[in-house]
Amino acid sequence: MGSHPTAIVSWAHRDPGWDDVRTAQHKDSVLRFTQALRRHGIDTDIDAFHPNEDWTRWGPRRIAESDFILIVISVAWRHGWEGTGDPEAHKGVADEANAVKSLQDHGTRETLQKRCRIILLPGCNDDVPIGMSGIQRYKIKGFETDDLEDLLRDLTGQPEFTPEPLGPVPVFPSTLTTSTPQVESVSIEETDVPAAEPSEVTPTVEEQVEQLRAQLEALPQPIPGEGPHLPWYRARERILIEMHRLTEGADALTETATAAPQTPAIPRRTLPRPLPISWRKAWHAEFSTAVVVLHALSLPGTALSQRVIAGLGDAQVAIIRELGLTGATERLDVSTRDGVQVRPTALDRSGPVIMNRFEGSRVSEAGQISIVFSLPRDNMGSVLDERSLVEDLVKGLGFVAALILKTALGSSGDVAVAAELDSTTLLTDGDIGSLGRRSQATMGLGDPVAQVPAEEAVPLWALVDEPAREVAETIAKILIGKARR
Repeated sequence: MGSHPTAIVSWAHRDPGWDDVRTAQHKDSVLRFTQALRRHGIDTDIDAFHPNEDWTRWGPRRIAESDFILIVISVAWRHGWEGTGDPEAHKGVADEANAVKSLQDHGTRETLQKRCRIILLPGCNDDVPIGMSGIQRYKIKGFETDDLEDLLRDLTGQPEFTPEPLGPVPVFPSTLTTSTPQVESVSIEETDVPAAEPSEVTPTVEEQVEQLRAQLEALPQPIPGEGPHLPWYRARERILIEMHRLTEGADALTETATAAPQTPAIPRRTLPRPLPISWRKAWHAEFSTAVVVLHALSLPGTALSQRVIAGLGDAQVAIIRELGLTGATERLDVSTRDGVQVRPTALDRSGPVIMNRFEGSRVSEAGQISIVFSLPRDNMGSVLDERSLVEDLVKGLGFVAALILKTALGSSGDVAVAAELDSTTLLTDGDIGSLGRRSQATMGLGDPVAQVPAEEAVPLWALVDEPAREVAETIAKILIGKARR
């Protein structure tokens, strides 16, 4: 490739619906991005450097010649790729998009992924066209070295982490023998038996847990992006697992214990900033009743590969069946329009009383897992019952844990959890026992009703069994508290 990789910026000058001010801002961002790459050693070209060119030939020629094609995603560029929109508005973009497609049509999928990069500039639409979801993408927030480091490492072949050189394979002696050695019998009188040393006092479970907690406090608090590649992070995980083992097995250490095993304290770490969540209103799927939606991100929260995405539909369906979230014969539909979504085919919404139930699940390409449950309802609207809400959240946390383990989403073992309560109907603050016997709805609320942002992370083991109930109860109290304000 040489010391200065070459790149071409493919972009649309104007999106449908943009005014002159928005168009000028977009042009300024694209030019600043291009010039910043040139200052950092990337021989970057753009049509703005070459006025009066034949754009139907210039763009495709530079795409064929350049080492990298940097595609600034926008609505107009997506129209060029998909062949939609006004055919007369962006002929140059359409020709460049067709040239990019030829890398896939006449080459291989690997060629497209090797040479193309998707660039998401501030204010641009990030709806990547179908067929380009496997291409590496970069969200550009600024034009300084720190802002562009990941992209520059990629374009110049400088990975952040490199493997150690392979050392020699160690050879260990065998401990197996084919015969039993002969030992002469020795009488007790002939043997010098040393006096027994007084044994050390074994520390109690509480003392061992306190020692582990002191070790844990001496280690750094991880932030998103810090995972098992760091030795101290692996030490944190070993300590947490050992603490969990000790507290779970405390009751079995003595036959006289009468209390139930104590649930280990869930280590919660506050994130430096709340993680971005794709809330239910941003999806294409709509729900015609009040719902509670649980969201989770397995840290460090990297975009999913096409291999993982391809198996997410079957994985969700299998877990939904295993957990009994739907009937054994109920049909489930899988959609890939907006992430990978799974929903029951037909939900019967007739009848005076409808209990809470599973409404669907979704995994975005960014790795966000979401699961939706309806609230109990009757002809007067939905009922916000805390006990019912906790049970649904416990089921949702179990679904999240099972999906992470089944598909190996994330790598750090920590999960950030968020939730929201949405209502398109009147909502009563009460209990399920009031269904079918109400004369009026007592709490009319807007949409959305309440949201719990992803501000904390908990270990994966906290999403199952008793720890999951503690997490669910905390989320339910926050949602209900916000709904009552």
